[in-house]
Amino acid sequence: MLLRAAEGATDDEIAQALHLGTSTVPRTRQRFVDEGLLPALSERLRPGQCLALTGKQAALADWVQERIKKGYEGDVEKLWETAQRQNAEAAAVKRLELLINAQRCHIAHSAGEQ
Repeated sequence: MLLRAAEGATDDEIAQALHLGTSTVPRTRQRFVDEGLLPALSERLRPGQCLALTGKQAALADWVQERIKKGYEGDVEKLWETAQRQNAEAAAVKRLELLINAQRCHIAHSAGEQ
């Protein structure tokens, strides 16, 4: 969507080509301007909507609760800190991948114009 917008397509053309609602395109473009690429490409939690856990996440949550009940809070805190570091690293990698792909698309688009 954002690449098509960068190529000069109108919001209506983008919405029609990607089978999106007409308000989705300008809202996403504005999120890109206001918040950056990752938030623009990420789903927001809708009002009244609860986060749904995957089976793996639910199993991990149950495991953490069981560890706390058994008195292993320190282990859980260490695991939490490790997970936070891994999440930050994964987010940085994802941002870099998106930036690299955007640059590749920009270069390919520029090469096509020449």
